[in-house]
Amino acid sequence: MNMSWDDVAIDLSMMMVTEKDIVSSNALWGKYLMLNGFRRGNLPDTCPNCFTLQDFCLEFPVGIFVVCTGSHVIAVINGDYFDTFDSGNEVVTYYFEKMR
Repeated sequence: MNMSWDDVAIDLSMMMVTEKDIVSSNALWGKYLMLNGFRRGNLPDTCPNCFTLQDFCLEFPVGIFVVCTGSHVIAVINGDYFDTFDSGNEVVTYYFEKMR
């Protein structure tokens, strides 16, 4: 979103107060993403336990995404994922895509 970590943290903290929810709540940060030009996408339910982050990157090679697993979120930009560890084998549950 071309914003500093501090600016996003301040925005989320303010939302936390107005929404009466915790910052780690999927509903809170998901709403924040949608207010900032993202849309939520769901994956087909053909193989719910086998579509990994690596698969996602191959399927969606262009764009900016926030990809969600059961307990983690990962930034994906143009087919490359950015995380603090190698999360390529994590199973994707849903995602947010930055709309142009």
